[in-house]
Amino acid sequence: MEARHRTAIRQRFADALDGKPIVHLAIPDRYRFMDERLIELLKCRKAPHLR
Repeated sequence: MEARHRTAIRQRFADALDGKPIVHLAIPDRYRFMDERLIELLKCRKAPHLR
């Protein structure tokens, strides 16, 4: 994630973020919409960041 992406997210969702961190999951943009491999990867990578 580039700094400009992080800045845009913070500006657009400032109220929702309310000081929460933005986490970069480092998933390459090579998957098709709703690809089962992508879904599994998202589940695995997001789990440690959720309470």
